[in-house]
Amino acid sequence: MKTPYLDSLALAGAKLENYYVQPICTPSRSVLMSGRYQIHTGLQHYVITPQQRNGVPLENILLPEQLKQCGYDTHMVGKWHLGFYKDEYLPWNRGFTKYYGYFTSAEDYYARFRCDETVYCGFDIESENGPADPEIGEYSAHLYARKAIESIDRRNTSQPMFLYLAFQSVHNPLQAPKEYVDQFEYINDRNRRTYGGMVSALNEAVKNVTEHLKSVGMWENTILILSTDNGGQTLYGGNNYPLRGRKLTLWEGGIKGVGFVNSPLFNFPKENEIHNKEMIHVSDWYPTIKKRTRR
Repeated sequence: MKTPYLDSLALAGAKLENYYVQPICTPSRSVLMSGRYQIHTGLQHYVITPQQRNGVPLENILLPEQLKQCGYDTHMVGKWHLGFYKDEYLPWNRGFTKYYGYFTSAEDYYARFRCDETVYCGFDIESENGPADPEIGEYSAHLYARKAIESIDRRNTSQPMFLYLAFQSVHNPLQAPKEYVDQFEYINDRNRRTYGGMVSALNEAVKNVTEHLKSVGMWENTILILSTDNGGQTLYGGNNYPLRGRKLTLWEGGIKGVGFVNSPLFNFPKENEIHNKEMIHVSDWYPTIKKRTRR
Protein backbone atom coordinates (compact mmCIF):
# COMPACT_ATOMS: atom_id res chain seq x y z
CA MET A 1 0.00 0.00 0.00
CA LYS A 2 1.31 3.46 -0.93
CA THR A 3 0.94 5.97 1.92
CA PRO A 4 3.79 8.45 1.40
CA TYR A 5 2.22 11.32 3.32
CA LEU A 6 1.11 9.19 6.27
CA ASP A 7 4.58 7.64 6.30
CA SER A 8 6.19 11.08 6.43
CA LEU A 9 4.00 12.11 9.38
CA ALA A 10 4.81 8.90 11.22
CA LEU A 11 8.54 9.21 10.53
CA ALA A 12 8.57 12.78 11.83
CA GLY A 13 6.56 11.82 14.92
CA ALA A 14 6.32 8.81 17.20
CA LYS A 15 5.19 5.43 15.86
CA LEU A 16 3.16 3.41 18.35
CA GLU A 17 4.50 -0.10 17.87
CA ASN A 18 2.77 -1.75 20.81
CA TYR A 19 -0.64 -0.16 20.40
CA TYR A 20 -3.91 -2.02 21.02
CA VAL A 21 -7.56 -1.41 20.22
CA GLN A 22 -10.73 -3.50 20.34
CA PRO A 23 -11.49 -6.02 17.57
CA ILE A 24 -14.46 -4.12 16.15
CA CYS A 25 -15.77 -0.62 15.64
CA THR A 26 -18.29 0.38 18.33
CA PRO A 27 -16.28 -1.02 21.28
CA SER A 28 -13.12 0.82 20.18
CA ARG A 29 -14.93 4.10 19.58
CA SER A 30 -16.79 3.87 22.88
CA VAL A 31 -13.51 3.31 24.71
CA LEU A 32 -11.89 6.25 22.90
CA MET A 33 -14.75 8.61 23.68
CA SER A 34 -15.46 7.48 27.26
CA GLY A 35 -12.05 6.37 28.50
CA ARG A 36 -13.73 3.27 29.94
CA TYR A 37 -13.39 -0.37 28.93
CA GLN A 38 -16.38 -1.46 26.87
CA ILE A 39 -17.47 -3.95 29.56
CA HIS A 40 -18.35 -0.92 31.73
CA THR A 41 -20.56 0.70 29.09
CA GLY A 42 -22.36 -2.45 27.91
CA LEU A 43 -20.90 -2.17 24.42
CA GLN A 44 -18.58 -5.17 24.51
CA HIS A 45 -20.66 -7.56 22.44
CA TYR A 46 -20.84 -6.20 18.90
CA VAL A 47 -21.52 -3.02 16.95
CA ILE A 48 -24.67 -0.95 17.38
CA THR A 49 -27.00 -1.98 14.56
CA PRO A 50 -29.46 0.43 12.89
CA GLN A 51 -32.44 -1.14 14.69
CA GLN A 52 -30.78 -1.28 18.11
CA ARG A 53 -31.85 0.86 21.06
CA ASN A 54 -28.39 1.31 22.48
CA GLY A 55 -25.57 3.79 22.93
CA VAL A 56 -22.85 4.94 25.30
CA PRO A 57 -24.75 5.39 28.59
CA LEU A 58 -25.56 9.03 29.22
CA GLU A 59 -23.91 9.09 32.64
CA ASN A 60 -20.55 8.83 30.87
CA ILE A 61 -18.95 12.21 30.20
CA LEU A 62 -17.47 11.84 26.73
CA LEU A 63 -14.17 13.33 25.62
CA PRO A 64 -15.70 16.27 23.69
CA GLU A 65 -17.80 17.15 26.73
CA GLN A 66 -14.65 17.25 28.85
CA LEU A 67 -12.88 19.39 26.29
CA LYS A 68 -15.85 21.73 26.01
CA GLN A 69 -15.58 22.29 29.75
CA CYS A 70 -11.93 23.20 29.16
CA GLY A 71 -12.94 25.88 26.68
CA TYR A 72 -12.50 23.98 23.41
CA ASP A 73 -14.53 24.45 20.24
CA THR A 74 -15.43 20.83 19.46
CA HIS A 75 -16.04 19.51 15.94
CA MET A 76 -16.64 16.04 14.51
CA VAL A 77 -16.67 14.82 10.92
CA GLY A 78 -17.37 11.22 9.88
CA LYS A 79 -18.54 8.01 11.49
CA TRP A 80 -20.30 8.18 14.87
CA HIS A 81 -21.62 4.65 15.58
CA LEU A 82 -22.13 5.27 19.31
CA GLY A 83 -25.93 5.36 19.45
CA PHE A 84 -28.64 7.41 17.80
CA TYR A 85 -32.00 6.01 18.89
CA LYS A 86 -32.77 9.08 21.04
CA ASP A 87 -31.81 12.71 20.62
CA GLU A 88 -29.74 12.58 23.79
CA TYR A 89 -27.34 10.10 22.15
CA LEU A 90 -26.58 12.19 19.08
CA PRO A 91 -23.09 13.67 18.72
CA TRP A 92 -24.20 17.29 19.10
CA ASN A 93 -25.78 16.32 22.43
CA ARG A 94 -22.63 14.48 23.55
CA GLY A 95 -20.23 17.40 23.39
CA PHE A 96 -19.71 18.27 19.73
CA THR A 97 -20.67 21.80 18.72
CA LYS A 98 -20.54 20.96 15.01
CA TYR A 99 -21.07 17.63 13.27
CA TYR A 100 -21.24 16.23 9.76
CA GLY A 101 -21.25 12.49 9.14
CA TYR A 102 -23.17 9.25 9.52
CA PHE A 103 -24.49 7.33 12.50
CA THR A 104 -24.24 3.65 11.48
CA SER A 105 -21.49 1.22 10.56
CA ALA A 106 -21.23 1.29 6.77
CA GLU A 107 -22.78 2.78 3.66
CA ASP A 108 -22.09 3.57 0.03
CA TYR A 109 -18.97 5.74 -0.35
CA TYR A 110 -20.60 7.91 -3.01
CA ALA A 111 -24.32 7.94 -2.19
CA ARG A 112 -24.40 7.88 1.65
CA PHE A 113 -27.10 5.19 1.26
CA ARG A 114 -27.42 1.79 2.91
CA CYS A 115 -29.79 -1.13 3.29
CA ASP A 116 -29.87 -3.27 6.39
CA GLU A 117 -30.82 -6.88 5.71
CA THR A 118 -32.62 -5.57 2.57
CA VAL A 119 -35.48 -4.39 4.81
CA TYR A 120 -34.49 -0.94 6.06
CA CYS A 121 -33.02 1.35 3.42
CA GLY A 122 -32.21 5.02 3.41
CA PHE A 123 -29.68 7.83 3.48
CA ASP A 124 -27.51 8.20 6.55
CA ILE A 125 -25.86 11.62 6.53
CA GLU A 126 -26.50 14.08 9.33
CA SER A 127 -25.44 17.41 10.77
CA GLU A 128 -26.15 19.22 14.03
CA ASN A 129 -29.11 20.78 12.18
CA GLY A 130 -30.64 17.42 11.21
CA PRO A 131 -30.50 15.39 7.97
CA ALA A 132 -27.82 16.81 5.68
CA ASP A 133 -27.24 16.99 1.95
CA PRO A 134 -25.70 13.61 0.98
CA GLU A 135 -23.71 15.33 -1.78
CA ILE A 136 -24.11 12.26 -3.96
CA GLY A 137 -21.18 11.50 -6.22
CA GLU A 138 -18.36 12.84 -4.06
CA TYR A 139 -16.10 10.10 -2.70
CA SER A 140 -16.31 9.74 1.07
CA ALA A 141 -12.64 10.41 1.89
CA HIS A 142 -12.68 13.57 -0.24
CA LEU A 143 -15.99 14.72 1.23
CA TYR A 144 -14.95 14.29 4.85
CA ALA A 145 -11.59 15.94 4.28
CA ARG A 146 -13.40 18.89 2.69
CA LYS A 147 -15.86 19.09 5.58
CA ALA A 148 -12.98 18.95 8.06
CA ILE A 149 -11.30 21.85 6.24
CA GLU A 150 -14.58 23.78 6.36
CA SER A 151 -14.75 23.13 10.12
CA ILE A 152 -11.23 24.48 10.52
CA ASP A 153 -12.13 27.61 8.56
CA ARG A 154 -15.36 28.16 10.51
CA ARG A 155 -13.91 27.51 13.95
CA ASN A 156 -14.31 29.95 16.80
CA THR A 157 -10.90 31.62 16.66
CA SER A 158 -11.19 32.77 20.28
CA GLN A 159 -11.07 29.12 21.43
CA PRO A 160 -8.71 26.19 20.90
CA MET A 161 -10.17 23.57 18.56
CA PHE A 162 -10.73 19.83 18.95
CA LEU A 163 -11.45 18.01 15.68
CA TYR A 164 -12.40 14.33 15.66
CA LEU A 165 -12.15 13.20 12.03
CA ALA A 166 -13.45 9.63 11.72
CA PHE A 167 -12.96 8.60 8.09
CA GLN A 168 -15.16 5.89 6.58
CA SER A 169 -12.10 4.35 4.93
CA VAL A 170 -11.23 1.48 4.75
CA HIS A 171 -14.46 -0.16 5.87
CA ASN A 172 -16.48 -2.26 3.44
CA PRO A 173 -18.03 -1.86 0.90
CA LEU A 174 -14.83 -1.77 -1.13
CA GLN A 175 -15.08 1.36 -3.28
CA ALA A 176 -12.52 3.84 -4.58
CA PRO A 177 -12.12 6.18 -7.57
CA LYS A 178 -10.56 4.46 -10.58
CA GLU A 179 -7.47 6.68 -10.62
CA TYR A 180 -6.52 5.44 -7.15
CA VAL A 181 -7.26 1.78 -7.86
CA ASP A 182 -5.23 1.92 -11.08
CA GLN A 183 -2.10 2.66 -9.03
CA PHE A 184 -2.26 -0.98 -7.92
CA GLU A 185 -2.66 -2.79 -11.25
CA TYR A 186 0.15 -5.13 -10.22
CA ILE A 187 -2.11 -6.64 -7.52
CA ASN A 188 -4.08 -9.54 -8.97
CA ASP A 189 -6.69 -9.84 -6.24
CA ARG A 190 -9.52 -7.42 -7.06
CA ASN A 191 -10.50 -6.80 -3.45
CA ARG A 192 -6.92 -6.11 -2.45
CA ARG A 193 -6.44 -3.83 -5.44
CA THR A 194 -9.51 -1.76 -4.55
CA TYR A 195 -8.42 -1.72 -0.92
CA GLY A 196 -5.13 -0.22 -2.06
CA GLY A 197 -7.01 2.52 -3.86
CA MET A 198 -9.00 3.26 -0.71
CA VAL A 199 -5.82 3.52 1.35
CA SER A 200 -4.25 5.82 -1.24
CA ALA A 201 -7.30 8.11 -1.22
CA LEU A 202 -7.19 8.18 2.58
CA ASN A 203 -3.51 9.15 2.48
CA GLU A 204 -4.39 12.08 0.21
CA ALA A 205 -7.30 13.14 2.43
CA VAL A 206 -5.09 13.28 5.53
CA LYS A 207 -2.56 15.26 3.51
CA ASN A 208 -5.19 17.79 2.43
CA VAL A 209 -6.36 18.42 6.00
CA THR A 210 -2.84 18.59 7.45
CA GLU A 211 -1.56 20.92 4.77
CA HIS A 212 -4.57 23.16 5.35
CA LEU A 213 -3.71 23.36 9.05
CA LYS A 214 -0.28 24.55 7.97
CA SER A 215 -1.66 27.09 5.50
CA VAL A 216 -3.87 28.77 8.14
CA GLY A 217 -1.13 28.84 10.77
CA MET A 218 -2.55 26.19 13.11
CA TRP A 219 -0.07 23.37 12.60
CA GLU A 220 2.56 24.70 15.02
CA ASN A 221 0.02 24.40 17.84
CA THR A 222 -1.58 21.11 16.74
CA ILE A 223 -1.34 17.59 18.14
CA LEU A 224 -2.25 15.02 15.48
CA ILE A 225 -3.16 11.51 16.62
CA LEU A 226 -3.84 8.77 14.07
CA SER A 227 -5.48 5.53 15.16
CA THR A 228 -7.25 2.57 13.65
CA ASP A 229 -10.30 1.12 15.39
CA ASN A 230 -9.57 -2.57 14.77
CA GLY A 231 -7.39 -4.91 12.78
CA GLY A 232 -7.78 -5.38 9.05
CA GLN A 233 -10.72 -7.38 7.69
CA THR A 234 -9.15 -10.08 5.52
CA LEU A 235 -12.55 -10.89 4.00
CA TYR A 236 -12.53 -7.42 2.43
CA GLY A 237 -8.99 -6.87 1.22
CA GLY A 238 -7.23 -6.40 4.57
CA ASN A 239 -3.96 -8.11 5.46
CA ASN A 240 -2.49 -8.33 8.97
CA TYR A 241 0.55 -10.47 8.14
CA PRO A 242 2.55 -11.63 10.05
CA LEU A 243 -0.10 -11.42 12.77
CA ARG A 244 -2.72 -14.11 13.18
CA GLY A 245 -6.39 -13.21 12.92
CA ARG A 246 -8.46 -10.35 11.59
CA LYS A 247 -11.13 -7.88 12.57
CA LEU A 248 -13.70 -9.51 14.90
CA THR A 249 -11.08 -11.81 16.48
CA LEU A 250 -9.07 -11.45 19.69
CA TRP A 251 -5.85 -12.59 18.05
CA GLU A 252 -3.20 -9.96 17.44
CA GLY A 253 -4.43 -9.40 13.90
CA GLY A 254 -7.74 -8.19 15.29
CA ILE A 255 -6.58 -5.96 18.12
CA LYS A 256 -3.06 -4.71 17.43
CA GLY A 257 -3.59 -1.26 16.02
CA VAL A 258 -1.78 1.14 13.73
CA GLY A 259 -1.13 4.53 15.26
CA PHE A 260 1.23 7.46 15.55
CA VAL A 261 1.47 10.94 17.08
CA ASN A 262 2.90 13.98 15.35
CA SER A 263 3.14 17.50 16.72
CA PRO A 264 5.55 20.43 16.47
CA LEU A 265 4.84 20.95 20.18
CA PHE A 266 6.79 17.82 21.11
CA ASN A 267 10.06 18.71 19.38
CA PHE A 268 10.62 15.22 18.01
CA PRO A 269 14.27 14.80 16.93
CA LYS A 270 14.57 15.12 13.17
CA GLU A 271 17.61 12.89 12.87
CA ASN A 272 16.11 9.77 14.49
CA GLU A 273 12.86 7.88 14.07
CA ILE A 274 10.93 7.35 17.30
CA HIS A 275 9.57 3.84 17.77
CA ASN A 276 7.52 3.83 20.96
CA LYS A 277 7.39 0.26 22.23
CA GLU A 278 5.47 0.94 25.45
CA MET A 279 2.09 -0.77 25.60
CA ILE A 280 -0.67 1.71 24.82
CA HIS A 281 -4.41 1.02 24.61
CA VAL A 282 -7.09 3.11 22.93
CA SER A 283 -8.50 3.83 26.41
CA ASP A 284 -5.32 5.78 27.23
CA TRP A 285 -6.19 8.65 24.89
CA TYR A 286 -9.00 10.01 27.06
CA PRO A 287 -6.93 10.65 30.23
CA THR A 288 -3.89 11.68 28.19
CA ILE A 289 -5.77 14.30 26.18
CA LYS A 290 -7.68 15.44 29.25
CA LYS A 291 -4.43 16.01 31.16
CA ARG A 292 -2.80 17.80 28.24
CA THR A 293 -5.73 20.19 27.76
CA ARG A 294 -6.65 20.77 31.41
CA ARG A 295 -6.86 24.41 32.44
